Amino acid sequence: MRLMVITGAFPQVSQTFIFQKLVRLAQRGIEVEVMARNPGDVAAYASELAALPPTLTLRYLPPTQPQAAAAARLPVMLAQALAVHPKQARRWIAYLRKRYGTGPELGKRLYRLLPFLGSSPDVVHFEFSSLVEEYGDLAALLPGKKVISCRGADIDILPRVRPSLAGAIRRAFDEMDAVHCVTQAMVRSAMEYGLDPAKAFVNYPSVNWEYFQPEPRSTPKETLSILTVSRLHWKKGITDAVRALRHVHEAGIRAHYLVVGEGDQREAIQFEVWDQGLSDHVTLAGAQKREAVRAALTEADVFLLPTLSEGLSNAALEAMAMEIPVITTDAGGMPEAVRDGVDGYVVRRRDIDALADRLTRLARDPELRRRMGKSARQQVRERFGIETQIDVFEQVYRSLAAGRGLPQGVESCRLT
Repeated sequence: MRLMVITGAFPQVSQTFIFQKLVRLAQRGIEVEVMARNPGDVAAYASELAALPPTLTLRYLPPTQPQAAAAARLPVMLAQALAVHPKQARRWIAYLRKRYGTGPELGKRLYRLLPFLGSSPDVVHFEFSSLVEEYGDLAALLPGKKVISCRGADIDILPRVRPSLAGAIRRAFDEMDAVHCVTQAMVRSAMEYGLDPAKAFVNYPSVNWEYFQPEPRSTPKETLSILTVSRLHWKKGITDAVRALRHVHEAGIRAHYLVVGEGDQREAIQFEVWDQGLSDHVTLAGAQKREAVRAALTEADVFLLPTLSEGLSNAALEAMAMEIPVITTDAGGMPEAVRDGVDGYVVRRRDIDALADRLTRLARDPELRRRMGKSARQQVRERFGIETQIDVFEQVYRSLAAGRGLPQGVESCRLT
C-alpha cells in the first residue's frame, strides 16, 4: 500500500508524534512518501533521519520565497512536467485554469502542485487542515482516497481569522473520504465548517510511554518545581500562569516556574514576569532537545498547561507518562485526557485564581501529587500509547485503500 503524507516543516521536535507514526507505519510494510513544505528540526533528528526505513521516502517541496525566484523556476518545472507526464500535466493545467483563470494565481497553484505530478498513492493524508488552502486541489487531482487531520489551531483559530482558509476547509470536508480528529471536542469544532460526523474518526495523540519512564523521586523539595513545555504563543496562556504564580508566592509557598519552548511571545512573557516581581522565580529556557525536555520532566513536581486553545497536548501526555500531575484548562480535548481530581486538575480557561488554588493544593500535599502522578501514567498507558495510535491509522489507511470505508473498530464521533 502506498501512503502519501503532506505536511509542513518536517521533522519537528514539537511534532514528534508525526515522525514516529510515519516511521512505524513504514516499518510495518506501508510505502510512505512524505511531502514536506520545508525542513524542520533536522539537526535534532540527525541519527533518526540517517536510519529511515527503506519504505519511507522524504521529499521537500520547492521554496515559495522569494517570490521572484519561485516565478523564475516555474517555466522549467512546467516544461519538465509536460515532457514527462504530458497527458496528466495538460489535465491538471485545464483543471486549475478553470478554477483560477490565467492570471498570477494560476502560476502560484502550478508551482505548488506540479511536484506531485506522476504520483499514484493509494491514500493521501493532509496532516493539518490548514494545508488545504495551498494544496487542497490535490484532493481532486491525485488518485487514491483522501484523509485530513484536525489537530487544534488549524480548526479552532486560523479559519476564524482567515476567511479564505475557512472556505478551503469547507470544500475539503466535502471532498475527503475520512477526517481524523484528535479529540471528540475537535469533531464538534470541525462541524462548524460543514464536517459530516459520519466521516470523522477520533484517534488521540500518543506518546511513547516506555521512553518517558518515571524515575525515583527524592525527598520532597522545599521549592515546588512547576514546568511548562510549550511554544511561546498567546494561545498557550503562559502569562496567566505567571499571574497565578504570584498568588502562589503570596500564599507563602516557594515555587520555581520553568518554561521550555520558544516563540513570538517571549518578550510579552518576560515583561509579565518582571511586572509580577517574579524575575528570580521564572526561567524561560528556550527551545530544548528532546533529551533535555525529558531531563526537565524528571525534576518537575507539577506540569502546568494554562492553554486557551488546544487539540490535545502531547507535552501534557509526556508529563503524565512521567507520573507528573497536570494542571490544565477545559480548552479543546484536555478534559478528555486529564481527569479532574484524578490525574491532576482541569479549570476554566483564564481562571487565574483557580490555577493558583490548584497549584497551592499540590504544593502542600506531596502524597496527593504522588497519587495523581501514578494515575496519570496509567491513563496514558491505557489510552494514549503510541502502538494504539499506529494501529488505528494502519486500520484506517488499509480499509480506505481497499474501498471499504472507515473500519468498524475505530472511535467514531460522539455528539454528546
